[in-house]
Amino acid sequence: MGTAGYFELDTDALLAKIAQSAPVATEQSATTVIVNASGAPAGGVNAHFKLLVDGKTVGQATVDSAAKDYSFTTNLTAEQAHKVQIQYDNDGFVNGQDRNLFVNKVTINGTAHSPTAANVTYDKGALDGKDVVKGQSSMWWGGTLVVDAPAKDFPAQNFPVGAAPANTTITVNASGAAAGGVNAHFNLLVDGKAIGGATVGTAAKDFTFATNLTADQAHKVQVQYDNDAVVNGQDRSLFVNKVTINGHAVAPTASNVTYDKGALDGKDVVKGQAGLWWNGTLVVDADKSWFPSATATTMAATQVGDAQDAVYQHLVTQGLEAASAHPDHATAALDHTGGADLYGHFAALDQHIDPLHHYDAA
Repeated sequence: MGTAGYFELDTDALLAKIAQSAPVATEQSATTVIVNASGAPAGGVNAHFKLLVDGKTVGQATVDSAAKDYSFTTNLTAEQAHKVQIQYDNDGFVNGQDRNLFVNKVTINGTAHSPTAANVTYDKGALDGKDVVKGQSSMWWGGTLVVDAPAKDFPAQNFPVGAAPANTTITVNASGAAAGGVNAHFNLLVDGKAIGGATVGTAAKDFTFATNLTADQAHKVQVQYDNDAVVNGQDRSLFVNKVTINGHAVAPTASNVTYDKGALDGKDVVKGQAGLWWNGTLVVDADKSWFPSATATTMAATQVGDAQDAVYQHLVTQGLEAASAHPDHATAALDHTGGADLYGHFAALDQHIDPLHHYDAA
């Protein structure tokens, strides 16, 4: 037997690994973007745009000939600049009519941006940064109006208990019957507030919208059909096959769905149905359990803490001589943890090495 000694843990390496793996929290900004816009139609179809933030679609709308506000909500990283993008995507010229989109103002969390402001550009054609000119109100060509919004437009926001934001995804699977070459259009509302809109096709398709809603509270998700018409014997209609809210699929004939014909006023209400033969609103009474508050961060932190304790207990149980024989194992184990609490574990361990855990130096 050789001379007994004590194992010296390389805390510098372990603590460096802890620092590298420590999670970094990011605050969120519940953001509302309002686009005031109008359009010039062609062939009976008006201008359509998508709202993107940093290249990611938030919502969409088909505009009217009269200027109107189109409101969208989303959750973004706070205290950070973002690119808010209005993408005009159905430019056309039909029978001498030139379809165009006119953007009058973009308001981000209460801060108004003119389309001709210094921080606005117009990226014609594809959103690729190649054919870029100064911002302008009139979008005569397909392209994207880009607002370089500063970090101050996205303040961190604290929500009172019970009113934390629920990041919500709503998918409407729908199709339509066209009339006069124009298919059915709907707006998606939640509790009467417009989230976005879409013009459907003859084939069924998913239309997805993202928004930020009060958590742990019931909401009314509303699919509003707004361009019913009969043209040359063709009857335009909207067919809603399914509405999915945060993973909860709802059939249009479910018991919690109604069809409010005409104005959304609660007067001419019947049971829900897939075929919307008249202008009106399909209303889904969505249960509060479908809008949980964001708990992923808390759960992740708990899992990190559990993992840290598991690594520490493993080192103690197996004996520090095992770590001495395989010094890379203890460091590698930290790759599977967040690391913050281990700092205290190993700092204490460095000062109080268990004398019973010796190893044979020979």
